Amino acid sequence: MREKTALFACLVTLTGLVFSKFLITMGMLLLIVAALASNDWKIDLGRFRANKAYWATIGIFFIILLSGIYTENWQHLWPMLRVALPFLLLPLAFGLLPPIKIEHFKGMLYFLLLLMSGAALWVLVNYLMNYEYYQLNLAISKVIATPQKDHIRFSLLLCLSIFSGAWLLKEGFIFRYRAEKILIAVLLIFLLVMLHVLSVRSGLLAFYAGIFVYGIRLIVVQRRWILGGAFFLFFISAPFIAFYTLPSFQQKYYLMKYNWNQFQQGKIGNLSDTQRLLSYQIALRVAAQNPWIGVGIGDLYEEQEKIYKEEYPELGPMQPHNQLLSFYAGTGILGLLAFLFCFFLPFFYRKAYRSGWLLLFLTIIFSSFLTENTIFIAIGTGIHCFFLLLFLNVQDGLRLEKNSC
Repeated sequence: MREKTALFACLVTLTGLVFSKFLITMGMLLLIVAALASNDWKIDLGRFRANKAYWATIGIFFIILLSGIYTENWQHLWPMLRVALPFLLLPLAFGLLPPIKIEHFKGMLYFLLLLMSGAALWVLVNYLMNYEYYQLNLAISKVIATPQKDHIRFSLLLCLSIFSGAWLLKEGFIFRYRAEKILIAVLLIFLLVMLHVLSVRSGLLAFYAGIFVYGIRLIVVQRRWILGGAFFLFFISAPFIAFYTLPSFQQKYYLMKYNWNQFQQGKIGNLSDTQRLLSYQIALRVAAQNPWIGVGIGDLYEEQEKIYKEEYPELGPMQPHNQLLSFYAGTGILGLLAFLFCFFLPFFYRKAYRSGWLLLFLTIIFSSFLTENTIFIAIGTGIHCFFLLLFLNVQDGLRLEKNSC
């Protein structure tokens, strides 16, 4: 019963990540309930305590919490701590839960692929039915409508679904029928096209970063020169194909080019890219106030706001849309290094880097840090914590099976 509850909770969470913040919360609560319904606390606690990757994930929550020691604005820190709670609670939940079987993990990735395909189909139909409206919107830094009105996280899930589907094909996964391999391949192509139709730069950056990193892995680690070369050929050619075949992709390129030119001329205006680049510059100035321990994550917005009001009164204050810059300005060099240590430890711990899926997943998350405050947003935190900790739980099971043989 406990295992079934955990599996059901995972499916609810997956559905929530695509369609509903409420379901994300319900799924995570069910995971915690299933974890606490332990039949043998000694074994479960021992398994949790022995896995340093769980502790590293918890460490991210405490980095944010400890920045409150010297913050003067708990009003802004409390919401961030609330959003970061999965970094504290989900390692406990997945660490205490019995290991989930690898077959169930693959089934969840298949479920995600089907969910995202259905959601992407809705996005495509809505886009085509309102084609002229969205093309005009794309020209002025607007976006195509997506579930939960969060095009950035949706594009990251698209990217993850593509890589997960490719991994399922590599693993020879079928849920019931052999023809499902054809279905998975068709859905992969569809989602790949949709990723470029949406043309959300965070998702595109994550996708091409994943292709680049995995291509290096194929050549350097596995010595598969031909396949690695094919990855790099795709890496170079796909953006050009998308540019000449997808109007939305082409529109986004010209908009980005225009924004960059405007920023170079010192014109900020109401363009998303120019405002984002300005937020980076201001964040670096804020970080310079206290480079070693930062100004406190709770005070970061207020410190940014002071500069905006003094030098850019016509613009609304904006936190830096860069997770690494936010940690640098909020917690200083020491806090940023601690965050990077906690983020990367699960990749190296117990040689988890051998997993191609984990490599691609962490590439997606890390690349998103360059353009977004991924873990200061509930869906971003949910994506990071859920998939990483689910993977760690599954790996615990595989390791125990190997040791018992």
